[in-house]
Amino acid sequence: MGREAASALARWFALVDFPVKAELVAVCDLQPGLLDWFRQVPSVKTLVTSHRELLACDDIDVVYAAVPHHLHEEIYLDVLRAGKDLFAEKPFGIDLAAARRVRDEAKKLGRFVRVSSEFPFLPGVQRAWSLAASGSLGMAMDGGALVARAKTAAAQADSLRTLVASNQGSLGRFRRDSTLLRSVAEVRDELSITSRLLASKSGTLGRFAQDSIIAVQMAETSKQMTELFNDMKRRPFRYLAF
Repeated sequence: MGREAASALARWFALVDFPVKAELVAVCDLQPGLLDWFRQVPSVKTLVTSHRELLACDDIDVVYAAVPHHLHEEIYLDVLRAGKDLFAEKPFGIDLAAARRVRDEAKKLGRFVRVSSEFPFLPGVQRAWSLAASGSLGMAMDGGALVARAKTAAAQADSLRTLVASNQGSLGRFRRDSTLLRSVAEVRDELSITSRLLASKSGTLGRFAQDSIIAVQMAETSKQMTELFNDMKRRPFRYLAF
C-alpha cells in the first residue's frame, strides 16, 4: 500500500488547477529492507522503523496509515494526538466501539480524517449510482436481500397459520376476522413475488445455490397460504370488508 500511495502522489502533477501540492516526505515500516524502495523517491527525506519517530517530524502534515486491522485504533489515535491529519484505511476500527473512539478523538482535536475509499468516486461508479438513484433501472435487489425478504414472509406465514388454527372456533364472529384474511392475502402475495424474483435471479444474482432452493420453498409456502386464504373465504364471515 505504501508503494501504491507513493505512485499516486508521483502523479499529482497531472491534476489541473489543484490548490494543494502533496509530497511524500517520510516513510515508516517495521522491516528496514522494505524501506529501500522509497530511497528512489526524490521527495522522501525520512525513513524510520518506528511510527512514533515519524510522528515527531515537524514537516509532516498528513499521515497515511496502512497497517493491520487490529492496529488501526492505536496508530490512528497516535496520529491524531501528534497533531497530524489522518488518511485511514478500512475498516475504520476493528469494531464499532473502536471506530467511535477514533471519530470522537478526531472531533475533539479538530483533525481532518478521511477513510480511503476511492472507487465510489470514479466516474463510472458515479454514473451507475446516478442511474440507480433515478429509478430508471427499477428496484435494485441483490440475492441476499431477496432471501431475507422471503424468509420474513415465510415466518409471517407460520404465525398466521398458527393464529388461524387457534381461532377456528370464532372465525366469522368478529370484524378482526376480515383483518386476518387480509393479512393472509398480503403474505400470500409477498411469498409469490419473492419466489418468482428468486427464481428469475437464480442464474445471475443467485450465485448462492440455496437461492433456487429457497425459491421453491417460498413457492410451496405461497401455495399453502393461497389454500388457507380460499378456505377462510368459504367460512361465514359476518363482517367481510376485503
